[in-house]
Order: sequence, then C-alpha cells, then structure tokens
Amino acid sequence: MTRLSLHIRRQPWTLAPPFIIAGEAWSRIDSLVVELTDRNGCVGRSETQGVSYRGETFETISQQIESVREQVENGLSMQELQYILPAGGARNALDVALWELASARQKRPVHSLLGLETLAPVETVYTVGLKSAADAAAEAARQSGFHRIKIKADADHHIDAVAAIRAVRPDAKLIVDANQSWSLELLKSLAPELKQLEVSVIEQPLPETEDEGLEGYSCPVLLMADESCQDCSDLPAAARRYDAINIKLDKTGGLTEAMRLYNEAARLGLKTMVGNMCGGSLAMAPAYLIAQWTDFADLDGPLLQTNDWPNPLRFQDGWVCPPEGPLWGDLHLASTDCQTVADPENETKMGTRA
Repeated sequence: MTRLSLHIRRQPWTLAPPFIIAGEAWSRIDSLVVELTDRNGCVGRSETQGVSYRGETFETISQQIESVREQVENGLSMQELQYILPAGGARNALDVALWELASARQKRPVHSLLGLETLAPVETVYTVGLKSAADAAAEAARQSGFHRIKIKADADHHIDAVAAIRAVRPDAKLIVDANQSWSLELLKSLAPELKQLEVSVIEQPLPETEDEGLEGYSCPVLLMADESCQDCSDLPAAARRYDAINIKLDKTGGLTEAMRLYNEAARLGLKTMVGNMCGGSLAMAPAYLIAQWTDFADLDGPLLQTNDWPNPLRFQDGWVCPPEGPLWGDLHLASTDCQTVADPENETKMGTRA
C-alpha cells in the first residue's frame, strides 16, 4: 500500500492584456498543480509553470513527475527528491507540495519550519511588459500605488520607455529587465544613460551563454542575473559577473534549493531578488516566504491575470501580505497588516525591506 496519493492537474490562467517580454508573449498560461495526500488525510499542494525558455511545458513537467510517481507515492523525502530530479518545474512542484505536507503533519506553518515566527509585509515590483514608450508610461502612471517598477526591454525598446516612465513616475525605483536581448556593446552604451535616469538595477542584459564579457566590467548600475543563475551550480560564475541574482522556485526546483541559493548568495555578498515565472497566488506563496530575507521581491504574477485562487495573497499599494484564509502552508495564520511602514531610508535606498 502506497504512503501517498499523487494527483496532477492543469490550471489555466488568462493574462489580459497579453504579457510580452523579449522573445516571448503570453495571453494564457497553464499552471501545473500537484496534490499529495497521505493516509491520514494530510495534504500538500503546489503550483508551477516551469522554465519556458528551457522548453518546459505542462506536458514535459507532467512526464517528469510521472517518471518518479512510484518513488513519490512510496514516501520520497525532500532530501531524496533533490537527487532524483534536476532543477526545474517538476522538482519544484513536488518539493513545494512536500513542504506543505510536512507543515500539515507537524501542525506548524511552513514559515515556522523555516525559522520565521512572524511575517512582514513585502514590497513587490510591478512589471510593465514590452510595449511602446507611451503605453509603458501610461501603465506606470496608472499603477501609482507601486513604487518599484520593473520595465521589460529588448534590443529596440529601452531608453525611450525608461525615460517616459521616469517622466511620469519620478517617485519610482526602476529595474530594467532585458531578458538576454542585449549585446555587451549595447549594455555599455546604455548603462550611463540608465544611470542618469536613476535606474537601480539592470537585469539579465546578455544571453546566458555570452555573459563572460561581464567579468571585469564595472557597470555604473547594479547588474542582476536571472537566466544566468538557475541554481547553486551557476552561482560561482554569476558571482564573478553580477552584483545580484534573481531566485525563482521554478528555476531552482523548489523551496529547498531556493533557500540554499539565497544563503550561498548572501554569504558571497550578492544582493538577491525573489521572482516568479507568472502564475497564481499558490505559486507565489513559497516565494513570499523567501522574500522575507531578499533585497528585492517580484511577486506580481497574479496581478497579470484575470483571476486567482480563493484566499489569494493580498496586494495593497505595492505591498504583499498573507491571505485571509487557507491558501498554502498555513500562511493565513501569520497575522499582519498589509500596509506600508513609513521609513525615510527605504524611500531613498532600493533593496531594503521594511
């Protein structure tokens, strides 16, 4: 008799308007949802999208999970999981579900298992997709409650959009995300202008296979790795080329490796962001826990969708708080007000959590 029952299903989400970045566009995404149930009725769930630029889809992730179904249902541990599946969406789905299952069995919230007895509101960026400068500025102006704006860019759309947003949002702290679409020459030509526009971070400017040229380059704006840092195995090279890394659970293959990556990056003195691959609040919930430590948070995935899970994470004026009811890992047991804590220093220095 198996110890666990494993169930996989598809959860479609509509994105409106379509979300566009360099090289990709989505009007719909399909999350993969895993549910693990033990003999006593304890349940662990997760939501994952996988890593699209590495060819992961609902079908490929499902196949990977099915390949280890017998081991999972026979009681595979989180530690064993790290060795039988590579980093990516399938391991993320199982790892996050196992964390919630452990929480249910121990009757302790996941954040308590991680050593967090209380949770603070987290300030998230709002992401403006790839679009004309006028449209980008109009969207940034509409989102006046968000004081951290991430701007998607490519090789043709960059300075104009940033300048237009800066004109309408002089209060905002800006991140420019090129999603691997620039050359080293373009980065070097744009960086001084981006510095003048008070951009705080340039994220993944170069293709992950061509960023060795960043070694020895002194960029006037903080450089952050995303695609160039999937998990801990990429960290030594990333630390030589970047000032910060973006941690995403779909990339790392779950909360276990994401926490390991955060700890190693912090030990090396790198700034950190926790990000997302889109999806609903169930996908964001474990990332919200990591955001208790990171310097930046990008948890706005549910805001790009037309709907979300019941008892979703709460978004208020750019801040994220736990849900009011059950969502994942007993987050709702962490009582906290979703409001900005006034701190003049936080208004002048990006990367400091209130």
